[in-house]
Amino acid sequence: QNSQPRQWKVEEVDLLAQVGVQMGIALQQTESLKHMRIQSAQLAEAAEREKAIERQNALAATIDKIRRSLDIDTIFSTTTQEVRQLLETERVEIYRFNSDWSGEFVAESLAPGWESLLGKQVVDTYLQETQGGRYALNQCSTVRDIDESGYAECHVTLLHHLNVKAYAIAPIFQADKLWGLLAAYQTAQPRDWLPQEIDLM
Repeated sequence: QNSQPRQWKVEEVDLLAQVGVQMGIALQQTESLKHMRIQSAQLAEAAEREKAIERQNALAATIDKIRRSLDIDTIFSTTTQEVRQLLETERVEIYRFNSDWSGEFVAESLAPGWESLLGKQVVDTYLQETQGGRYALNQCSTVRDIDESGYAECHVTLLHHLNVKAYAIAPIFQADKLWGLLAAYQTAQPRDWLPQEIDLM
């Protein structure tokens, strides 16, 4: 009270005391929440580090399996199965380019319930016209949701026909020539691909 003396009533003092207690509880809860958020972030970082180590170990094992085999079918089968497990996706395909830059699916690993694409010929006019497009420049490509990709309608229709909702694709080179593509397809829903998943591809 700034302008004059004041006789404080008991209930006013009690009110202030109760507000002070409640503020103290709120401050304690805020500190607890902040501490829990820090702990949660630390646990998430530790889990991500552990998952990254598991991914690296699995990648090393996959590479070892691939290098131990001289049989192309075994290499294809091992690659598609291991990548599908590592990325936890519904479908992984190996797509080989033909001389005219059309292509076909030559190997795959897919979750139960999805139709095989093996032997399916695909003509992608963009890849034909650009002779491999960005993949010829050794660049990977990801799409979170093909319906929001901004692609031409014909390209989206082709991807729908292949039951693709999201994808991550990496080029496969034989020496310095673009041989084909390694494609991970999410068929049921959109997917935000993580940088470490693209790196793994």
